[in-house]
Amino acid sequence: MFPGTTAADTPGRPLSMLPKIMGAMLEKTTDREYNAMHHSPKEKNHKDEWDLDREVLRLDSLGNYVLVSILAATSSRASLDNNNWEDHAVASGSFLEILHTTQMLVSTMSIFAGIYATIMFSLCILYGKTALGMQRDRVYDYLLGKTYNVRVRAFQAFLSCLFLFIVENGLIAMERVPEEIRPVVGVASLAFIAFTSWEAHHIISYASLIFRPEKGSTTSRRDDTQGADLEEIASEDETTARIKSEEAAADEVVIFQDGRPLQEGSEVAECHHCALNGALHGARSGSNGHPSIRSPPLKP
Repeated sequence: MFPGTTAADTPGRPLSMLPKIMGAMLEKTTDREYNAMHHSPKEKNHKDEWDLDREVLRLDSLGNYVLVSILAATSSRASLDNNNWEDHAVASGSFLEILHTTQMLVSTMSIFAGIYATIMFSLCILYGKTALGMQRDRVYDYLLGKTYNVRVRAFQAFLSCLFLFIVENGLIAMERVPEEIRPVVGVASLAFIAFTSWEAHHIISYASLIFRPEKGSTTSRRDDTQGADLEEIASEDETTARIKSEEAAADEVVIFQDGRPLQEGSEVAECHHCALNGALHGARSGSNGHPSIRSPPLKP
């Protein structure tokens, strides 16, 4: 009992109910803090933040494929613009005609391969970062799993674009040089293409260790499992919504009077403790000038 209060000051609501109400408030507050710590997706520990940085770095690395692909495709497009068929007045079936036709076909294929790689990697980066930014981690795993084959094909298109770009430059060199040194330039171009392809093959083989599971690891890669299941993601969303609903309900304290919960909109009898309850539920002035309490809406 607070100083200066008597039982007569609290009509219709015995002071013995106050410890129970305060205990219920404390219990709900503790449960809300527990849920926020263990279930809320917004709560991140140091390890989660470190993993998030790694995932962002992984998506940023895909941006390098986009940059190189678009540069190679743009260069191939420029070579097409600078080579008009009407400018080459050569005999039909001649070596120069075959060389020029081959060069234009190779440039066209390089453009299409570069555009495909650019679009696919750009979409993966765009939606991957969107999922991480919205804290949809399971959707992010699902996206990476389902787009695994797409990213493999985009990587193959990326390599094809670079290879065709090298071949295209070799053909342009053979076409532009004088006829006397054309065989030498052709052999040098073939040697350069073969050497570059061999070195790139070795680098890719060494880098393939990055994508292999570590020895003794019991966790399968998300790319091998093809991502999470849609039903699991939907179930997780429902669980998150339920937790948020429980947290919102925990903010409301049902006021009892005479052993029964008050109906929505009813007023609690005015007493000395209404200032405490009014701070929680929103007090309004009563008929006698003292604050009175409206009970929260009852939920089924």
